[in-house]
Amino acid sequence: MLAVSIQGISKVDLVNFYWGGHVSVRMQVSPAVYLRDFGPFLDAATKTALQEVIDAPNVSAEMTLRLEAALARELEAWRQGEAGKADDAFGPLPEQPDAENLMRYMRIAVVNWHREMGEEPYPKISGDTKLWLNAEGKMITCSWDVESLWYNIPSLRTFPFDTNEMCAIFWTRVWRKARITEFGRSYGLGTSLQEFDVLGFRGDAKPRPGWDPYICESNIVPNRARPGELMFYGRFWVRRKPFYFVVALLFPTAVVTFMGASAILIASGEAPNSIVLGGESPLSLVAGLMLTMVAMKFSYTDSVPKLGYLTMLDLYIAVSFFFLTAAALLIVLLPEESLRDLRAAAVFSGLCLLFNVVFMVVAYREFRIPAEHSPSLTFPEAKKHAPPE
Repeated sequence: MLAVSIQGISKVDLVNFYWGGHVSVRMQVSPAVYLRDFGPFLDAATKTALQEVIDAPNVSAEMTLRLEAALARELEAWRQGEAGKADDAFGPLPEQPDAENLMRYMRIAVVNWHREMGEEPYPKISGDTKLWLNAEGKMITCSWDVESLWYNIPSLRTFPFDTNEMCAIFWTRVWRKARITEFGRSYGLGTSLQEFDVLGFRGDAKPRPGWDPYICESNIVPNRARPGELMFYGRFWVRRKPFYFVVALLFPTAVVTFMGASAILIASGEAPNSIVLGGESPLSLVAGLMLTMVAMKFSYTDSVPKLGYLTMLDLYIAVSFFFLTAAALLIVLLPEESLRDLRAAAVFSGLCLLFNVVFMVVAYREFRIPAEHSPSLTFPEAKKHAPPE
């Protein structure tokens, strides 16, 4: 049985595809399951100590010490390379901390750790260095704290209104079945970073009947790429704070686009100010507006990586640029009378307004996370592959 929780978040870097923080992993195994799945790797004395605990209605202190000592001997033999049928993927690493070697001995490893050039060597694993027996619950227990940069690939199609899931993923084998025993309290959630709000279970930062908002989503899923192996994860959500981009980019772009109607108004001879009507070139005005919009495109490149697709902000600027292009074509191709008859300036303004209203509705829909009133897992079908013990 496993429990995963997010204990701290130090950074979220969507440009370089990672987040940094501490993740707690706690494992509980009944002696019967340990004997069943680890049996081929154990010596006779350890099997006897396990069976003694399994058969006892009440576990005494002597039995607890005897089993813990036997398990410690097994761990030391594995570290020295003396254990039979060693798993090549989970061999001991003498240069690594004892806590990390215990995690490897229990056949658990980190999947999505990330290391930047010049950064400290991640992951850093601390915690238990030996197995313990909880005599009251008759469970073999161990827990670790994993500090790392965790690699995640976000989807920035809805930038700057994007919400992205951040995961800490682990994998295991040997264990035939596993399950999440509880949702561990995640003290790293429900906080706010400079660019993001950090949200808990299913992206809700407010308490709801049925769960604590500081609990991350966790589950076990089969590794479909490698049959017989399981993956388990802890997941939380980060939502970008879009106000800066709305004020610094979207609002100025909307104003620049609407000014295309002024150029059409001048070209049609309908501008009420005679000085503007006689001294301003409509085409030059549109050209200046287009250059301004091109400059705006490069003002947020540091906030997103080089993508192979367009974000919502890219599409907004592209459509706004199209409006200005249409305004330039109307000014060049149509005479003054036609522009007045078609009410081109009013139609242009109406279409711009309609586009902005539609964009705001879509942005609100993407930004808002629908609230759930009870916890639900993302992969419920995984229960078929990993039923409870």
